[in-house]
Amino acid sequence: MTQENNEKTEDKLHIQRTKEGTIFEIVTAILTVILWIIAIALYNKLPDTVPTHFNLRGEADGFGSKSIVFIMAGLNTLVAILLLTTAYYPQIQIRTPFRIRNNRQYVPLIRMVRCLAVVCSILLIGIVIRISGNPVGTYLFTAALILLFVVCIFFNIQAYRLRK
Repeated sequence: MTQENNEKTEDKLHIQRTKEGTIFEIVTAILTVILWIIAIALYNKLPDTVPTHFNLRGEADGFGSKSIVFIMAGLNTLVAILLLTTAYYPQIQIRTPFRIRNNRQYVPLIRMVRCLAVVCSILLIGIVIRISGNPVGTYLFTAALILLFVVCIFFNIQAYRLRK
């Protein structure tokens, strides 16, 4: 979607804080804090070199410094802030594979970015847990990755259906 496609709706759209939005923000903040706690708790228990990449069979095929757990926690914090901020400026930051024709189409897209903030936090928690050697992290990562695609597809379809 190009900027010119948004010009009609951009000046009319004012996003207000909602109970739903606040719940997503709180859940994302809690998950971010949990990730930082996990990273801090694991750091001293990890060897100096840890697996940083896994193949499709779950076998480590890339290695790096144990400080990667803090990089993942920092990345999660940054992604969460960016996604939750996007919910308040969707006409500027959200791009879709179709033309936005009315403001109603932004409602599911705002929900999408809020859901993505939660899903990305779960995904990065899974990565950090997997780095520690716990196979539960693989399941969390896989589930979050699938959910990431489902959320994007589901909410884009909803927004597309509201084009009339």
